[in-house]
Amino acid sequence: MRPEGPQFSPEEHAEQVRMARERLAQLEGLDLALGRWRDVIDAIAASANRVEAVSALQDLLGVDERGAHSIVQLQWARLTQDTVGHLRQEIEEIRRDIDQLGG
Repeated sequence: MRPEGPQFSPEEHAEQVRMARERLAQLEGLDLALGRWRDVIDAIAASANRVEAVSALQDLLGVDERGAHSIVQLQWARLTQDTVGHLRQEIEEIRRDIDQLGG
């Protein structure tokens, strides 16, 4: 029985999994930051510049550089409950996608 959905070459499959994992890491970092927004604000405000802020967030939250950049660029509107709900829903959807891709 063939699985449903698009069929990918091994290279395309690997790229799909990589992209999904990158997006998941970014969203999980944002979700973590939203849960600790006071700590995040303090870390950013104590930083001399954007590079230092990114480094501080990496240390604080254990995220990679790309994730820390996403947090530094976070808009305050992302703190509303409806937006956080959508963010968490997308996290679950991407996790399911990765599972379906076998990654």
